[in-house]
Amino acid sequence: MNAKPLRAAVVYALAAIVVFCQLSIGPSATADPAAPPVSERAQVFDAVQNGGRATSGAAAIALCGSDADVRAFLSTGLARARAIDDRIAAQRLLTDGGPLVKSAANRALSGSADDVRTFVAGGWQQPWHIDLRITVQRILSAATGPTVRDRANQALNGTENDLLAFLGTGWPQAQAADDRIAVQRILTTGGPEVRAAANRALSGSIEDVREFLRTGYQIAAQRDQETLTVAQLADLASQAEQRSAVQTQAAKEAADQAVAAAATAKDAAQRAAAETQAAGNSAAQAADAAARAADAANRAADAAQTAIDAAQAANDAAREAANAASQAAWAAAMAGKAAAEAQNAAAGVARGAVQAEEANRAAQNARDAAAGARNAYVALTRALEALDAALVAIRSAAGAAADAAAAAAASRDAGDWAQRAGADADRANAAAARAQANADEAVRAANAAQAIANEARGYADQARQAAADAAAHADAAAKAAEDAAKAGYEAAQAAQRSQAAADAATESAREADAAYQQASNTAGTARKADAERLAAQSSQASREARDARQAELDKQADVRWQPGQGTVFDAGTQHLLVEAQDPATPADVARADGRKAALQLWRTAGPWVKAAAGSALVGMDADVTAFVSTRLVIAVEQDDRASVATIADTTAIPRQHDAAVAALAGTYAVVKEFLRTRWYPGKDTDDRVAVQRILTAGGPATKAAANQALSGTIDDVRAFLASGQYQAAAADDRIAAQQVLTTGGPEVRAAANAALDGPAGYARQFVQIGQFKAAQRDADTASHTAQIAAYLANAANSAALAWQNADKAQQSAAIARGAAAEAANWAAQAQQSADQARNYANEAANSAAQAQQSADQAQQSANTARDAATAAQHDAAAAAQSAARADASAAQANSYATAAQAAADQARADALAANKSAEEAEQAAKDALTTAIARQQREDELRRQAGGGGAGVVGGLDCPPTCVPPDQQVPPNPAWSQALGFMMNEMVNNPKSATTSVISDLNKCSRFAPIGCKLSAYGMFFTYEKPNGPWDQKSKLQQILRDNGIDDIYFPIPGTNEELSYDFWSNLHYGYEGIAAGFSPVELTTATELTPLLGHIGGSKAAAIRAGIRLRQLYPNENFLNNPDIILQVIKDHRDIFRQRQSNNEPPYLRRVRERH
Repeated sequence: MNAKPLRAAVVYALAAIVVFCQLSIGPSATADPAAPPVSERAQVFDAVQNGGRATSGAAAIALCGSDADVRAFLSTGLARARAIDDRIAAQRLLTDGGPLVKSAANRALSGSADDVRTFVAGGWQQPWHIDLRITVQRILSAATGPTVRDRANQALNGTENDLLAFLGTGWPQAQAADDRIAVQRILTTGGPEVRAAANRALSGSIEDVREFLRTGYQIAAQRDQETLTVAQLADLASQAEQRSAVQTQAAKEAADQAVAAAATAKDAAQRAAAETQAAGNSAAQAADAAARAADAANRAADAAQTAIDAAQAANDAAREAANAASQAAWAAAMAGKAAAEAQNAAAGVARGAVQAEEANRAAQNARDAAAGARNAYVALTRALEALDAALVAIRSAAGAAADAAAAAAASRDAGDWAQRAGADADRANAAAARAQANADEAVRAANAAQAIANEARGYADQARQAAADAAAHADAAAKAAEDAAKAGYEAAQAAQRSQAAADAATESAREADAAYQQASNTAGTARKADAERLAAQSSQASREARDARQAELDKQADVRWQPGQGTVFDAGTQHLLVEAQDPATPADVARADGRKAALQLWRTAGPWVKAAAGSALVGMDADVTAFVSTRLVIAVEQDDRASVATIADTTAIPRQHDAAVAALAGTYAVVKEFLRTRWYPGKDTDDRVAVQRILTAGGPATKAAANQALSGTIDDVRAFLASGQYQAAAADDRIAAQQVLTTGGPEVRAAANAALDGPAGYARQFVQIGQFKAAQRDADTASHTAQIAAYLANAANSAALAWQNADKAQQSAAIARGAAAEAANWAAQAQQSADQARNYANEAANSAAQAQQSADQAQQSANTARDAATAAQHDAAAAAQSAARADASAAQANSYATAAQAAADQARADALAANKSAEEAEQAAKDALTTAIARQQREDELRRQAGGGGAGVVGGLDCPPTCVPPDQQVPPNPAWSQALGFMMNEMVNNPKSATTSVISDLNKCSRFAPIGCKLSAYGMFFTYEKPNGPWDQKSKLQQILRDNGIDDIYFPIPGTNEELSYDFWSNLHYGYEGIAAGFSPVELTTATELTPLLGHIGGSKAAAIRAGIRLRQLYPNENFLNNPDIILQVIKDHRDIFRQRQSNNEPPYLRRVRERH
């Protein structure tokens, strides 16, 4: 998401780079044909100031040489140096230009020096115009949002100015809108981390938005993806754990079923055993009854033998009954045996010794035996029926016997009657006796048969009942065997189901464990990637910090004048001056040393010395000698006085202000002593109080240094306040950074290492703000890591619970199989998994608590960082105000020095023109310089006495000391107030524009890409400041003049008799906006790349630019620039310079009304 805006920014930067090409054209200054001839050294000095790197370096060497060296440089060296600069410029264009410019640059570089000169002088323009459209088309193609596409299409359908306006402000504004839209879209669809980061970005500046798109979104999205992956894997582990729980319950239920089935089989076997025992008892009863029936049958048979034929049937029936009883006894015995076998089979099933099929076969045999017993029962029943028939026969025989007895009685009676009748009584009696005897025998036999038959029936009934009981018990035993077989089968099936469920639970546990391992690996990979990202960032930050530290060391080694401090020369310059001032030094060496020293001082010294050095560099040998012998001393004194004036203008202590003013009125010795001590009545006490205040608020090193100072002399106190406190504070910052490094997290350690590698300001910024921002990032990381750890702990807990469930399932399966030892082992493993799950659950709870704590810490760090940043901004604003006041004072000193030196140079020139001697000319220059100095000092004194001179023009620019009578003032005209209002609006709003932000960013990145970024900044600034560019106010100012009836380029200043050129406004804005865009004052006034904008920088133009620079430094927040009288004061402070004609004979910025004609 952040790549396309970045690419678009690069494309845009390339377009801006191409626009800069006007910065490389031609000589650094175009001579005005009407201007007087410029001396050779002045030409070389101009090359030093405005040439490219090669030209400036070569010119500096020539300038420090003899006149012959200067002429040689102008004749050949300048052209060679410019050719080198031309090639450098062409190489830059080749590197950073568009496709057609690259092609043209290649052709030029492949040709002669003239080809390169032609290319950089203007040959780049035609391909650049085409590249400009190509650049916009590329931005359109790479656009990620609707706003950029719409604005780019509008630009492509418009003019070249529309294209430039799009690249200048249209694209940044449109991209800013699209970037916010992009973040809003991401916010809508992103995860928790992305939403939180996006909300923070949308609540901030456009830089926060772009930082989110560049890196913040990627980090947040990666964390969201990691969280999602780990959470999904943790959920998979949880689902697997739930499945294992279900399978474990199924295994337990199946095991319970197996146990119940085994219990059922056991009960059935016990019943079968009881039934078998009962069947055995019935068989014994049947056998006993059968024996008694057989005996009875034998006796019945004996009775029937002795009975008459009528009892024979009873005997046969008894034998049938006996046979039936024997069969019943055998059948009952077989039923008992089958029941016993069924009992054994049922018991075997219960023990698992035999299969259910064998139990089923035994049950079937029992049922067959029971059928045989039932058949014997039927046979015995039939025998009893025959016995019943025999009993009927016996009863009939008994009746016949009775009848025989009756017959015998009748026979006896008949015999008696016969005997009486005389019949053959003997025969009748004999017959009667036989009949009686037979009858008696029949009765006896019948009775005996009846008794025996009855006894046999009783035994047969017992045998029949025993057979019936044996059959019933056999059936029951068979039923029990079948039940045992069925229960055994069900137990086996339940055991199989239990094992299957246990195996499924184990597989679920493996899945849960695999999900946990994958989640752990994902989190581990993410941690490694994040650590590598931080390591790369830390390495880059440390490299940049070391570069910044080296740059600061280099800067410190270059001793430069600071407002409010005494003049100090570095060792090299001091050596050159001593040698040049030594009468024993050869003249040529002394002049060379003087010029070298002047060149160095022109680069580093204060405004008075700088002006004097510049004059010496462009002057003759006598000027160099005069600079070394007298002018430098005068200039140094004036720079020191300017420093005292700066103290007077900027101090918040009234007594110090008065002391500074008094020092300015004294001798140079008084001035130097004041700069050394800054003494005023009560200062010693104030200094000790200040040290005590610093001691109270300082760190260990500061406290130690402050205590040491307070224990020493007043000079020790002053040394502590001047420099010692800053050294001690830097040491405290490093100590604090080191302590934070020791205890901080990874982000804090990385930031601390970079701060410790950098200059002192880095450690201070880290201690005050950076550590809290880094701590916030650490807390965000810790919160995310703790959240991931909670997911992992939950996943591990799910895996452990799944293994616990699987162990329990295997335990249940072992119980179902009857493996007690194995079940105990699984139970132990289940307990171990339960303990592990409990530990993981505790870890998850701890991680969740840690995540919340980290989130709270992140919020606290964010609040602290915000508060610290706000406080730092307030401190920086206050410091900037103080520095700006010092810079304004220094700028005033610079204008004074420039004006005074110009007066001295003019006096010398006038003396030489009058054919006076060099000594007389030098004296005239000294007199003019002294007069100018005295005048400036008098005006400063009067300004201070008037309370700072006020912000507006009251009675005239010279009031005091002189005022303009009302009748001599310019007529009132609204043009002035309209111009003031327009320019104030420009200077307030332009620094806030997206264009300024882009240029500022390019200037910031120039530390890392010094060619591309800096040239991009130059090019974009040039595009906007060039004639008819968006920031060229002249056309609008001319329109204001015309609208108010003024056909001129001068605005009448109310209350005065003077008018101001509109060119002043453009240069004031140039300096003000240039500082706002991130350029240095040196770049704005000396950069070759901006030469086409500046042309020849004369006194008025330079003063206006520097006034804009100082104005921005004085008012870094443009919202404070809310009073038009502030600009009036600038005009007033520089009025003398603005009244002079510029060196290229251009009209002055200020002119009196009488000078119009």
